[in-house]
Amino acid sequence: MGAQENFSANSPLAAERLLFLDGLRGWGALIVLIYHVFVDAFPINADVTIALRKLFFFNGVLAVWIFFLVSGLSISIEFCRRRDRQSLTKIALGRYVRLAIPVLCATFILYLFFVTGLVLPAEQRLPNFQSFLPVAPSLWDVIRSSLFDTFFDYSFSKALIGPLWTMCFELWGSCLVLGALYVAGRLERRMFIYAALAIVAYFIHPIYTAFVFGLVLAEIHVSKFRSRSASLWSKASLLLLVPGIYGASLLPRAGNDPFGACLTVATLLIIPCIFNTTLARMLSGSVSRYLGRISFPLYLIHGPLLLAYGNRAYQWIDQPTDLEKLWLNLSIAAVCIACATVLTPIDQWGIRAAKGLRDFLMARKERASVLLPEKP
Repeated sequence: MGAQENFSANSPLAAERLLFLDGLRGWGALIVLIYHVFVDAFPINADVTIALRKLFFFNGVLAVWIFFLVSGLSISIEFCRRRDRQSLTKIALGRYVRLAIPVLCATFILYLFFVTGLVLPAEQRLPNFQSFLPVAPSLWDVIRSSLFDTFFDYSFSKALIGPLWTMCFELWGSCLVLGALYVAGRLERRMFIYAALAIVAYFIHPIYTAFVFGLVLAEIHVSKFRSRSASLWSKASLLLLVPGIYGASLLPRAGNDPFGACLTVATLLIIPCIFNTTLARMLSGSVSRYLGRISFPLYLIHGPLLLAYGNRAYQWIDQPTDLEKLWLNLSIAAVCIACATVLTPIDQWGIRAAKGLRDFLMARKERASVLLPEKP
């Protein structure tokens, strides 16, 4: 999730910005993995789970909200710099394909796990996995789920990869941002329109508001108002980090669906990462860049690997102790990261397919405009 966007090489800040966004995506994907392994799928014991839920680095739900904020920001940033609607057209034409191709690849890998017997029969799995996919999916299930259900008709009961519930929000949230920029992105009072849109989006679903917030953060980042006082913004934004981290520790106790709290805390955490020079530099480091490269494959493949490798790993030791569970969980996380590294080409396939479709459609449009007769 939170797939990369291509930025214009003409912008002197494009490369730096891309590294920064990749860092946010990468660490977010790692947090989602650790949450699913240590808290959700293979808890060590009840006391450890309660303690981990209070730590920011084990809050996968919050990391997903940060993904949505980053998506809104990354989709908007090039347009906000240049006010060129063609950049919006390019993203819009390829967005679905850019997401769907990697999803299809990951779901097909899950299908191969079943075909080769890597996924245990339901009755032999750990209790958390026994009700999930008790029957192996067919090839038609893979195609339908990847290309349609995931984006247009998602339900947990028929999902093949559970974490892909975010993809429908990713697609339609992207459309919301692109539409808002196309309609209002050149208006002088566009911030008022964005504010109204955020309120409306919240009542449709609060997650869509995160995309609008990301758009607003992109506008602020490129604004002359911020550039004139960049040092002040850098120092002041850092003050939000403490309430953000503290708020993250309270989120599990905020209710079953604390949408407003999640959005608030995610915003508090991401603002320092955007505007503070030191944090932005850290997020552009080599480790962050590596995690950014594998972030989308890691998000896609870790679910199938928990089902296949994770359940088999827990059969190696009969009634493992807490320490043995810790080592098993670390091995599961390591396998997921290693496989995501190997599978980075599936992310590139999505990017290339989206670019190819976009170029084809835009070339056809240009040819059609040339062939149309001029009006007398």
